Amino acid sequence: MLEIIPFNKELLSGFKYNGVEREFSGEEIMPIIEFYAKAGDCYIGIIDGQVLGVGGIYPLWKGAGTCYLFLNKEARNFKKSVYKALLEYMYILVQKYEITTLMAECFEDSMDATSLIRHLGFKKIKESKMSLYTKGA
Repeated sequence: MLEIIPFNKELLSGFKYNGVEREFSGEEIMPIIEFYAKAGDCYIGIIDGQVLGVGGIYPLWKGAGTCYLFLNKEARNFKKSVYKALLEYMYILVQKYEITTLMAECFEDSMDATSLIRHLGFKKIKESKMSLYTKGA
């Protein structure tokens, strides 16, 4: 069962992020995750003691926010649980930060990310190597 807990840096020591060009260790992506965690709420998803992913939302300006998500390869085996948790926590954080427009960005050639973002209800507004998506709250 997927467990969602608040950000804890120590839990990411063995985390593997399946990046576009290569895999990164938790230590390599830690600076960006720590930046996000300071800007807003950050959560870790764990299954069977293994970190499945890290994500959250942070406000940009009044009514606007952006979301981020770093998932490891095994997340593909738990698509329904991940999707359900993302919907639940997006709703909670959108309400908390009073967000009316939520943004997400991903590499266009990342089919997993593009598919997930669209299933979460985001609409594409900019296309390039990095596509920008928005969702009204």
